Amino acid sequence: MDYTRPLSDHVAVVCRSSYYQLRQLRAVVRCSSEDAAKTMFLAFVISRLDYCNALCYCITGELTRCLQ
Repeated sequence: MDYTRPLSDHVAVVCRSSYYQLRQLRAVVRCSSEDAAKTMFLAFVISRLDYCNALCYCITGELTRCLQ
């Protein structure tokens, strides 16, 4: 792991990978009920934001908006 990478780069990587994973969930959602789809999306989003959330303690407003 590269510990010298700025936090903004980390946020960009998280956002990029999250959008990719959300696009991949589209195929599963088509075969699921609306409630199941909502549960899958919420579980995905919460798990992505919970992962290393201590790093976001002193994050700027701009980076927070990207993550939201």
